Amino acid sequence: MRKRPLSSLLAFALFAAASAFADELPDAPERWFERADGFEEARAVQADIEADMILFIASRSPAGPTRRSRQFENNILRHRDMADFLKHYVIVKLTIPTDRDTNDLAEERFRVQHGPRVFVMRPGGFFIPIGVFERDGDRRTLFSVEQIQRRIVEASSPRYEPLARAIQDE
Repeated sequence: MRKRPLSSLLAFALFAAASAFADELPDAPERWFERADGFEEARAVQADIEADMILFIASRSPAGPTRRSRQFENNILRHRDMADFLKHYVIVKLTIPTDRDTNDLAEERFRVQHGPRVFVMRPGGFFIPIGVFERDGDRRTLFSVEQIQRRIVEASSPRYEPLARAIQDE
């Protein structure tokens, strides 16, 4: 019988442990929740599966915020490299201004009057804002998919540590 070096066995054990931990990441619904009533429904799902939430507050006016909201949604949230990443988060989109309940939720709870704004909300209600644009004077440039993924993971609960390692390995 051939003996394996201790380092090979240790590497295999670490890989197995990391894989098992990664399997513990929650699988969130594929659909996005919208508006204030969708936010409440998402909170119930979040509590049930113990997942973090990504809350995206989009603007319909004025022109600058609307354009940046669409840019973030189309170039980041709907990017093909985000699909596997986002499946572990409950996603909520609030578009403002719309109905009174949604507007009130954005303004009163999150202190947002126009988007785009992005938050990571941990189970229990603790939320952290995530910057998605780099400012250079009046000019704003959208961060890359990888940069935004890192920012989301850094704000996420410790359960999401396997995603941080996966991003670092890429």
